[in-house]
Amino acid sequence: MEAGRAELAACQQTLRLVWLAMAAAVATYAVVLLAILGPETAPPDTQAEALHNALTVAGIAVGALSMWWRRQFLGSDPEAPALTVARLQSSAIVVWALSEAVAVAGFVLALLTRNVWEFVPFGLASVALLVLHHPFRLPYERLSPREA
Repeated sequence: MEAGRAELAACQQTLRLVWLAMAAAVATYAVVLLAILGPETAPPDTQAEALHNALTVAGIAVGALSMWWRRQFLGSDPEAPALTVARLQSSAIVVWALSEAVAVAGFVLALLTRNVWEFVPFGLASVALLVLHHPFRLPYERLSPREA
């Protein structure tokens, strides 16, 4: 029983560190863009609008996928089957990677359009998703009894 608690504590610490690294990566994207592009904006062109539309759809899609993945695999439904520590960790990391992918779409868009401000809504959405999927909201109560 004590070994299960130690494993759970190690799992929680690992998940907090991974989550923090992914949240810090979003901030790093903003800093890198400011360093490369500066705060000035490039004049808009027709190709930039098409890129904006395509990457906005991609960002919304991966953001929605992160919500779906969370509900599907990490929901707190009492009828859901028990989780293993490995399944909890892997599902949480997938959810966070999808959340961070929203910022990556904004990063790519900002680089391609040479406009750092294109990143702002993507970065904010990514941070909001990461906060929504914070490790303290994970269903630790669903861990199988031998692992909790």
